[in-house]
Amino acid sequence: MCMGLLLGVIGNPAKHSLSPWMQGEFLKKAGINGIYRAYEMEQQDLSMFMKVFRSMEIDGFNITIPYKQEIMKYVDQLDESAEKIGAVNTVVYKNGKWIGYNTDGIGYVQSLNYQYPHFFQNKSTKKILILGAGGAARGIYYALNDAGFLHIDIANRTVSKALDIRKIKKDNVTT
Repeated sequence: MCMGLLLGVIGNPAKHSLSPWMQGEFLKKAGINGIYRAYEMEQQDLSMFMKVFRSMEIDGFNITIPYKQEIMKYVDQLDESAEKIGAVNTVVYKNGKWIGYNTDGIGYVQSLNYQYPHFFQNKSTKKILILGAGGAARGIYYALNDAGFLHIDIANRTVSKALDIRKIKKDNVTT
């Protein structure tokens, strides 16, 4: 039994994920005792897995496709951004509660700013196109919006899903 952190990623597919290796390396390099595993499950098994996770007192886990929206009904509390975005990619066990966060967009915008800081000049005139309308796209849209970009378009196979993202926009954003 691990006497450190119990962490993981859930999704379908998840067995191919490099997250266990990547997070495991981070834990080692940071000197943190813990394990990070991939849990692949079918949608009908999600409820059972969540009960098992609670009983194991897992410290936290990431969520990937297709459960970023479905997971919301299993957490005790949502971070403000996750609530607005309507998708969760990280759950942390804190003070006896599972709290859902969405870090997809924040991470994307931070990496974009790191690699292309000039892109963040004249944000009001930039035109951005997001391809897809899943959980990650929702987070990216929210974070770009929050960073001050005003012209954000969304292209998706299902128009209704692209239009649904517009509900999380600030008043100053045109789509």
